[in-house]
Amino acid sequence: MARVISTILCPTDFSPAADLALEEAVELARRFSARLVLIHALEPLPVGPVYASFDVPAFTTELSREAERRLAGMKEKLEKEGFSVTVAVAGGFPQEVILKEAENQKADLIVMATHGRRGWKKLVFGSVTEKMLKLAPCPILVVPAPREE
Repeated sequence: MARVISTILCPTDFSPAADLALEEAVELARRFSARLVLIHALEPLPVGPVYASFDVPAFTTELSREAERRLAGMKEKLEKEGFSVTVAVAGGFPQEVILKEAENQKADLIVMATHGRRGWKKLVFGSVTEKMLKLAPCPILVVPAPREE
């Protein structure tokens, strides 16, 4: 039985890789007349004595405003092209934010990019995409990040 795709969730960190994933999500939304949901996760910032003189709440607010501004621009452009678009910025670890939004929006498909972390960064941080492949409530289309030259 063929799956009906009416809602596509596309997480973005505004990177070139995420832009490629969005292009794929848009093409699929066009083919299936699906609604697009764009989400940006604001990862928690480290706190502690080293950051005592740094205003973490003010910086977080500024990051949130910038993400909301960028998502609003994406939404406006896509709506002019005839798409139904929902956008959201949420605080938390990316995989948790994406999972929650996928469930809340009843996503039929998640389209996301790989970022190709290598070495110690992958060891320490892991891959959001790998975690999503294990935990997602729906299928995921993984779009490879462009290769660095």
